[in-house]
Amino acid sequence: MAHRGHLDGLTGQAPALMRHGSFAAGSLSSRSPLQSSSTLEMLENKLAMQTTEVEKLITENQRLASSHVVLRQDIVDTEKEMQMIRTHLGEVQTETDLQIRDLLERIRLMEVDIHSGNVVNKELHQMHMEAKRLITERQMLTLEIEDVTKELQKLSASGDNKSLPELLSELDRLRKEHHNLRSQFEFEKNTNVKQVEQMRTMEMNLITMTKQAEKLRVDVANAERRAQERIYGT
Repeated sequence: MAHRGHLDGLTGQAPALMRHGSFAAGSLSSRSPLQSSSTLEMLENKLAMQTTEVEKLITENQRLASSHVVLRQDIVDTEKEMQMIRTHLGEVQTETDLQIRDLLERIRLMEVDIHSGNVVNKELHQMHMEAKRLITERQMLTLEIEDVTKELQKLSASGDNKSLPELLSELDRLRKEHHNLRSQFEFEKNTNVKQVEQMRTMEMNLITMTKQAEKLRVDVANAERRAQERIYGT
């Protein structure tokens, strides 16, 4: 509307130019009809150019307003998706807690049933250590979830494009740790079949948790990619 008011002002200036300044009526009357006609034509052309320019500005303004509305909607959609991701991460945490509690309960029951032999006590101690390691991994996973959530919030607010090197590094560490545990399990298989079966169950739990951690990292990476696509429109 401000541009249109400016246009109306330009339109209203034409008669004023005929009454005042270098194109006053007296000046025109002292010129030939050909000169007066040429001057009026120049004024009309100039006014037409200004009108076209104002219309272009109005159109561009409308386009920017529409883009702003779309961008705001994209931000709202991204925030909803982030909430869904946080809900999913909470479910993963709950499931991991249940697995850890189940493992600790089975260890407690084995402690009640197993009382003899230094070898058995050693195996039981190793199982305790494995349980503590799983608890530590769960705590680290919780910290990673909080860090990724903060990164997604920053991404939604600023459009900053960041990779996930820490998550990938952590996943590589889990894989190496699993490889070491598997080597340990294979060694125990040759010395104590019964205890190897128990540790094999622990190994399956660790594999399950490792897969869950890897799936979580994939879900977070996909969520970040979708958030970037929504923000940048790619």
